[in-house]
Amino acid sequence: MPGIFRRSVAVALIAATFSVSARAGIKDAPPPPDRCYVLIGVAPANTELSLAVGSIREGRFRGPIVGFLDRQDTPADGFVLIDAKADRTMAVVKIELDSQGFWDATKKYVVCEDAPALIFATTGGKVVYLTSVKFDVGGNALVPRFHADIEAARAFLKAHYPSLAGSLEQGQPQFLPTDFDCNSF
Repeated sequence: MPGIFRRSVAVALIAATFSVSARAGIKDAPPPPDRCYVLIGVAPANTELSLAVGSIREGRFRGPIVGFLDRQDTPADGFVLIDAKADRTMAVVKIELDSQGFWDATKKYVVCEDAPALIFATTGGKVVYLTSVKFDVGGNALVPRFHADIEAARAFLKAHYPSLAGSLEQGQPQFLPTDFDCNSF
């Protein structure tokens, strides 16, 4: 179904290539040339995002799932701050909700088939805000509602990383389907 993410029972993610959140050790200084800081607004607060590194071919995000974001790194004050290697194409490929204080496999959703994945490229030395997203549950689907609010992103940085706020740029997210088969998870 276009526009929704299907529920996943199990997804194996290995070999982390990035770290995330306001608590992950990102310093209040611009990223070095081989790193990029990416900011995404996320609601509800009990949401974990998992990312994959891949490429865009034939209008779809393609690639193996090669990394994950740790559960302890859910949004801080409404934002996830990702410290990523430069020159990568990444996508949010799994969303997990913690609705009762514990992680439940029935609350995992995978971006698959024609559902639009949030895809972005990382550029070294940059601090980039992509978008904000609120996830609503509807039956067995997770419905993402994207909106831009760079001023809220800047306020988050001013509160947590004051020296990064002035260098924040609006990123260029893409919303494309993936090559992940919903029946494979």
